[in-house]
Amino acid sequence: SGYDGSRFDDALFLDADLAGLHDIQEELLEGELILHYFLGDDRGYVWSIDADSVSSYEIAAKDRIVDAVERVVDALRAPKIGSGCGRTKAAATLSDMLLRPVYDRLPAYSRLIVVPDGPLAHVPFSILAGKPVAAAAGAGCYTPLVESMTVEYRPSLFGRSARGVDPASSTDGRGDVLVVSDAVYSERDSRFSFPAPEHSPEPGAPVSASRTASSLKRLHWSSTEAAELIAAAGNRRSQRLSGFDALKSRFLSLDLTRFGIIHLALHGLFDARQPDIASLVFSLYREDGENVDGYLTMQEVSGLEFDASLVVLSGCSTALGDEVDGEGLLGLTRAVLQSGTDSVVSSLWNVDDAATAQLMSVLYTELLVHGRPVRQALQRAKLSVRARPQWRDPYFWAGFALSRSVH
Repeated sequence: SGYDGSRFDDALFLDADLAGLHDIQEELLEGELILHYFLGDDRGYVWSIDADSVSSYEIAAKDRIVDAVERVVDALRAPKIGSGCGRTKAAATLSDMLLRPVYDRLPAYSRLIVVPDGPLAHVPFSILAGKPVAAAAGAGCYTPLVESMTVEYRPSLFGRSARGVDPASSTDGRGDVLVVSDAVYSERDSRFSFPAPEHSPEPGAPVSASRTASSLKRLHWSSTEAAELIAAAGNRRSQRLSGFDALKSRFLSLDLTRFGIIHLALHGLFDARQPDIASLVFSLYREDGENVDGYLTMQEVSGLEFDASLVVLSGCSTALGDEVDGEGLLGLTRAVLQSGTDSVVSSLWNVDDAATAQLMSVLYTELLVHGRPVRQALQRAKLSVRARPQWRDPYFWAGFALSRSVH
């Protein structure tokens, strides 16, 4: 392996196991690139790692990058119907900050593995430009990375594998399929067969969550997602918890280690003031109208035992978490990974129901019918959504991120 611009004594590599770095390189295949970021107060660094070389480059200081990230992410959290070009200026600025040192190398790769630092875990790298965007283009369009490469995230560089578990597909018969969808969040839900009791605080509700739970909308399209997954699973055994049966208690009563794919089409709650109480929200009512504890907190997720090749958190804001310098994004995604899951697909912002149903349909068809790896299946799913004029804007297709395990 070759080393270029050795700055390993400057930041993250101060105490790094360079032998471990050689091991990582030996696992990388042609066309695979790791970009490992470190954001410092005075300057940042990005390490570019492939099978043959390691290079380090200086990038902008943390405060400048945070400002650029916030502009992109804030813009992405609201749709621009039918537009794919409205984010160009902010995204091009961020692309230059994060990718300019490797622009000339990117065309040689088809798989990008990002090890983010702090706020970079909020960035959907698939929308960034793979080459400089001409100033003359103004607010014009450019070709995002999703067109040319798969993108995935790792919480850290050193771990079990640089590449994470990457089976040829998830159709190797590993475990059953579990789907949880269309939970009941409101006492006014039309599925009640009688007038439900007046709303009261849900048992077990996190402090801030209880104030927002009553405003959680029904995820109508999640039933479509569930049906598409079960159909794609074919002869693979599947179990579905839906409506009044989508209870936290029912979920926890299952032997979760027998499922190879777990799809949770549920709302995820996150409060920036109390990031440690991030929760997945199961049904809050039984069929008789009784309030129940439907909040599966991040701490509870961390205590579960999975043996899944893939967990999909198909809800709102499920990838958001606490930002810790040098540690990347903490939250429900990391909790699931640490509990024994190889890969997690989760949302970076409040996603559109209809576009998500389309994306999930293609994801599972590519994964289970055509046998593609998760990263390629997700890329194709995003491209299928992006191909529709009404969903071309990144808000509709870029919100789902693939994270890989290092345990």
